[in-house]
Amino acid sequence: MPPPATLGTRISNRGDRLETKSLQTVRNGPTTNASKIDEGDDANKTRCAPATEAAGPHPAGADRSEWLQECNRQLHRLAEESNSAAALSVFNQMRGQGVVPDVVTFNRLFRACKKSRSVDVRLLESLLSCMASCQVVPNLDTYHEVLSCYGRGGNWAQAEQLLQDMRRRGVAPDVKMYCSMVTGYGRSNQIRKAQMLFQEMKDSGIQPDVGVYNALIMACCRCRSWRAAVQAYETLELALNVKPDIISYNQAILAYGRLGQWQNALSVFQDMKAQNVHPNEVTYNNLINACGRKREWHVAAGIFGQMKRRGVQPTVVTYNTLITCAARCKQPREAQQFHASMLELGIRPTERTYGALLTAAAGASVVNLEWVFSLVDDVARDKMPLNNYMLCSFLTACARAQPVPLARAFRVFDQCVAGGVKPNPNVYSALLSLCANARSASQALQVVDQMARQGSRVDSYSLSALLTACREGTESEAARALNVFVAFQHNARATVVCNAALDLCAKQGLPELALTVYKHVRQPDVITYNTMIAVCAQDRDADGAVGVFRDLTVAGVKPTERTFGAVIHAAARAGDHQLAQDFFQQMGSKGIKPTLFTFTELINALAKSGELAPALKVYREMQANGVNVSVVTYGALLEACVRANDADAAIDLYAEMWRLGVEPNDLCYNLLIRACSCSGRLDRIVDIMRRLGAGGGRIQHETYEAVVRALCRAQMPERALRVTSWMRSNNHVPTSTTMAALVEACCADGQVEWAFQTYKRMLEAGHAPQRSASNAVIGALLGAAQVDRALQVYDDILNHQPHQVADPTTLCLLVTHCSRGFQLTRAMQYYELLQNTYFRPKRASLGGSGRELRAAGWGLGTPLSNDSMGITTSAEGWASDADVMELGKMYGFLIEAHCRRTSLEDALQVFDDMKNHQHPPMKVQVTTLAFLESMCRRTPGFELRVYDVCAQMRIQQERQKDHKRSLHQSAKLCHHVLMRTDESEHHQPKETPARSLADGSSPWLFDGAREGHDTPNTDVLHSLSG
Repeated sequence: MPPPATLGTRISNRGDRLETKSLQTVRNGPTTNASKIDEGDDANKTRCAPATEAAGPHPAGADRSEWLQECNRQLHRLAEESNSAAALSVFNQMRGQGVVPDVVTFNRLFRACKKSRSVDVRLLESLLSCMASCQVVPNLDTYHEVLSCYGRGGNWAQAEQLLQDMRRRGVAPDVKMYCSMVTGYGRSNQIRKAQMLFQEMKDSGIQPDVGVYNALIMACCRCRSWRAAVQAYETLELALNVKPDIISYNQAILAYGRLGQWQNALSVFQDMKAQNVHPNEVTYNNLINACGRKREWHVAAGIFGQMKRRGVQPTVVTYNTLITCAARCKQPREAQQFHASMLELGIRPTERTYGALLTAAAGASVVNLEWVFSLVDDVARDKMPLNNYMLCSFLTACARAQPVPLARAFRVFDQCVAGGVKPNPNVYSALLSLCANARSASQALQVVDQMARQGSRVDSYSLSALLTACREGTESEAARALNVFVAFQHNARATVVCNAALDLCAKQGLPELALTVYKHVRQPDVITYNTMIAVCAQDRDADGAVGVFRDLTVAGVKPTERTFGAVIHAAARAGDHQLAQDFFQQMGSKGIKPTLFTFTELINALAKSGELAPALKVYREMQANGVNVSVVTYGALLEACVRANDADAAIDLYAEMWRLGVEPNDLCYNLLIRACSCSGRLDRIVDIMRRLGAGGGRIQHETYEAVVRALCRAQMPERALRVTSWMRSNNHVPTSTTMAALVEACCADGQVEWAFQTYKRMLEAGHAPQRSASNAVIGALLGAAQVDRALQVYDDILNHQPHQVADPTTLCLLVTHCSRGFQLTRAMQYYELLQNTYFRPKRASLGGSGRELRAAGWGLGTPLSNDSMGITTSAEGWASDADVMELGKMYGFLIEAHCRRTSLEDALQVFDDMKNHQHPPMKVQVTTLAFLESMCRRTPGFELRVYDVCAQMRIQQERQKDHKRSLHQSAKLCHHVLMRTDESEHHQPKETPARSLADGSSPWLFDGAREGHDTPNTDVLHSLSG
């Protein structure tokens, strides 16, 4: 309450501004707004509606008290009608006629203001100032009304000040005032003050009635202080001369339900009936809600049946509560039935109804998409916009459906946004979860961009859903998701977000980034440690996995069987089967029972180390423990058989799989075929597949592929072609990899026509020509003297893949055969391509003298990579003898072709290329050098090059002598014993191993060996001296 001096000043400023009208005018009903109370120089005005009836004009000589009573009665009627504007108009007219209001007048004015829609605090202060200027002493009713006005406006600071002023004036608050104050504190979420005021009331000797208790319990419930509400109710039960009423019981049931104590809520319900307090609709709603929160569906359904039997009519709130309870209890059918029942009763669903129905649909084990989209149509038909609650439930239902209706869900979302719905972070989180379940990284990134444009907050759930969605995305999409993760540092350290980031790093193969994220996790959980161990396993870092497990132990996090399985998997990837066995035993010592996952990972670790017997022992232990064996387990066992070269064990496991009803997958078939191929038992596998197909068994496409590739690796192209025909008859089309393997196998077996026809069929099927298959076909065709077909194949390569270049061996063969066939232009094209691609030339094209070429250092130089060239390497790291001879043949034929066409300058340039190749040195036929020497003698201007050619001939002769001398020295007998020395035997020159045609070479590589041109071995050791 303002100070008296201020009040006096304010009322003096207002008194001259009170507008007056005759009471007769007010009684007759003026047509314009009548009264106005201005405050201060700012002319803040409160316009009042005209009164329908007012007190009559003051007759001459009449007593003013009668007229005051008439005005007070009029104010009472207007206050009951909540017509504060007319009440203020009457008050202004009283002041205009000079009638001094009494305390009743002000009390009724305050009541009229309390019942109005909005309470003007400044108007209340003006009335209080006017009351003070009129020297009207407020009574207890005045404080009640003013306090209620402050409470409706939420101005509890002024209410507390008024309470203090009341105590200064010696007016003791009563029960009603305490009830108003407690209610007000509850509305302003000041539960502590409400409890203190309640205790103050009891300490002052005022006995609280049931209204005060109800006000305290409701204040606690409004502030969600459920335990405090229960304590207040229990205090009410122990109070003397005070009994709970229907409000007390309803609020107690609500509080017990929110605390999850549904049994106590039922006890309150029973006490309520024992006290002859009849439950109403609110009672049953709160009780159903209490049971639904603890998933007690049958109890909630029984309460609803009792409600109907007692004749309490359910309302839309009742059905909303029932549908929400059904959604929590995973009862979508019951929710659907309740929806139909409320429609039969003519109860119109609300937004909460549709939100609960969509939540129930989302919680079903199998989401009914037709029902979900029919609910969306019902919402549109009721002309009800999808709010954020309904939209979030709808997107969650779509995310859990199989298959995920991504396009339809996005259409509904876009329609809602176009209709004016502003999605909140929960909606965007559900939308990103939808993208994650649909494995659509691009859509998830678009959603994040939309959130950035609308200024929506990216919370931890949205960020984790984005990272999960990009787990199956491309490398660029994963990089964008990680950039978003780094950008939102305030959410990036949440455990759920870091777990998703670690999972993404594991999928994308980013161990260093995963380690950085792992170090920044504030509160890692067991999922964090398991994911980080999986990252270490992918990186084959067993020590890192053990280190993470040690961090888990230090942090006091209890490991699960998944944790031990991840460490065992890391040990398997690193090839440390002993570490895997140690952790398996440690898991047993901690009382964790091994599961299928841990058993399989241990078998996998033993299999990768070739430990077949221990793996079979673990397998038998697994069966003894009653663990159902999966196809992954059999795959690990078959891998152990492959590494141990035990085809019998593989076949036994294969038979056991079928006996136990476990269907082998592609990996099992591949491993079985590999094990049998190592032992030469492919015939039995083909027979098994034939019997399987005859018995109606299903052979997968990958199995066909594996059989064909295994037969090709075993050099059985005829059988591979038969399996391929069988494959086509069952509507399976071989892949490009399988066709390429078949082409290479035919080439290696010398079946040139089969290889060429298979290669053509591969191109007709739309497969791009693979390099290894193309090189093999070209080599085989050139070996069969089918040069035109070989050139056609190479042209097909350039047409399909212009940037792909054949390997150097194939190019050498092409140059050689084109030179033999006098197709010198093509020969030079392939020669230049060979030089420019594989040998890093110092110039771009042929031209210039040999001296200039030697000055530029141009020659074969250092190859880019022997692996990428496709050339086999010897111990010295250079090309093998067969490849060196083929290069020498290419140089020789090219020199002879140029000489025959009298292109001596080009012949000498090729000669210089050959001569400058020093590692290993090249050599050509002596007849070729003699032909070149004679051409130089006959051609004017090239006489001096005769010396270069003759010098090369002498160099080659010296190399041949050195080679023969090394062979003779290595066969020298020791003078101590008549036997070869160990060193000479160890360094005996070995024959160049024949290369299969499957890697792109051809029989032409071995022509030089038949001519006796061997590369000398420069690392021969001398015999032991005497």
